[in-house]
Amino acid sequence: MNRLGRFLLSRRWLALPPLVIGVVVVGMLAQSKKELDRVEAPEGPPACRVVTARLVDHRAEASGYGVAGPTRRWSAVSEVGGRIVETRPQLRSGAAVSAGETLLVIDQSDYALRLKQRQAELDQAKAQLQELRVSQAADEASLAIQRELERVRRSDVERLTPLRRDATVTEYEYETAKAVYLQQKQSVQTLINSLRGYDARIASAEATIALAEARASEAQRDVDRTLIVAPFDGLLASADLEPGQYVAAGQSLFEVIDTSSVEVEAQFSMDEISRVLWSAEIGSPMATYSDDGAPRAPPLPMIPAMAPAGDSRAAASALRQLGARVATQTSGSPREYPARPLRLSSTLDERTRTIGVVVGVQNRGDGAASSWVHRPHVRAGTFCEVILAAASPRPVILLPRSAVSNGSAMVIDDDDRVRRRAIDVGYVAGDLIAVAGGLVEGERVVLNPMTTTMDGQLVRPIEATAEPRATPTVADRRVAAPGVAKP
Repeated sequence: MNRLGRFLLSRRWLALPPLVIGVVVVGMLAQSKKELDRVEAPEGPPACRVVTARLVDHRAEASGYGVAGPTRRWSAVSEVGGRIVETRPQLRSGAAVSAGETLLVIDQSDYALRLKQRQAELDQAKAQLQELRVSQAADEASLAIQRELERVRRSDVERLTPLRRDATVTEYEYETAKAVYLQQKQSVQTLINSLRGYDARIASAEATIALAEARASEAQRDVDRTLIVAPFDGLLASADLEPGQYVAAGQSLFEVIDTSSVEVEAQFSMDEISRVLWSAEIGSPMATYSDDGAPRAPPLPMIPAMAPAGDSRAAASALRQLGARVATQTSGSPREYPARPLRLSSTLDERTRTIGVVVGVQNRGDGAASSWVHRPHVRAGTFCEVILAAASPRPVILLPRSAVSNGSAMVIDDDDRVRRRAIDVGYVAGDLIAVAGGLVEGERVVLNPMTTTMDGQLVRPIEATAEPRATPTVADRRVAAPGVAKP
């Protein structure tokens, strides 16, 4: 059988018709293909979203957390030993006391006897001094008499002297008169010597009186120390004493915690403190200008913990000018209290790299121990949120963080061309940046500049539909912290 027969018998020829049909169809489609019309893309500047720089009143705030503690804590320590004979009713922890109230009395019998003894010694010393002064006056009077008598004896000797030469009087009479004169002169000298010693004796008596007075005062203080008196209004703590107990000198008795005010030391990051200080220190973001008329940033206040001594005092003084308030939550009821910044911690926290700010909260000002119980107050041990704020809102330009890169922003000039501008950043507030200098109100800033955007490039600015919103203040935010919630 020839090759054609074998090929037909193998049925391989059945694959040829579909192949031929496919080639014919492709050829027909290729002949009927139409060329597409080419559309040229219109040329023009790229579009970019911009925002107009506006001065807005913005109050910078910073929030920190801490635990309230008493401003004053007085520890009562027994300065004398003895048995307790009396206590105030309810001498227990948590009881309210008033300034000047006697809280505890120690037996003062022995101290009262000692005081009487010291007072008797003082009276005796005073009597001795009085006796010396009387004796001195008497001797001075005697000296005057003795001097007069000495003058008389001297005149007798002087009268007998010429009579002795004339042998009118005997030698014996003359010698007798002279001896009487010399004896009288000796008496006068003895009184003079006695009077000279009175100054030393009186000084010694006065020193004895001073010593007796000191001993009497010491004994009186021991008697006074048997009374333990509250130095100020407050609450008792660690009090558990009863009449009949013996207390030793130097023994700790209880504590009185001042409730008129509390202090809260809250921790703040350095950025937060710098932001609030910066906002409080400047009058506007364009407070000063350079020679070419461009706005220049004011100096940024230094954190006291990192500043030299002089700058530290200035920054601490500026801190005290800030406004402050304390937020607490008691029984599910949030409350806020006005506060006053007092001082900063001396060092940074090594673990959190934060700095402590101490603020004071006044619970009452009338001095009544019982009135504060029925008023809202901050109790020691309360977990608090401390909010620091600039004294008043300051006009500042706020830009989204996306508009600033490496200290510069893309500004659209009047010819709609991009100009890269270096700006001074005052502080960062969430997603916004406060501009301290480099921009003026009314300039257009690119919101999201592309990396391909070049300086001087022509663009088509599109105003953003929504202006950048200021970061919510602490008062607007709900604080998700233990023990503190915003209303």
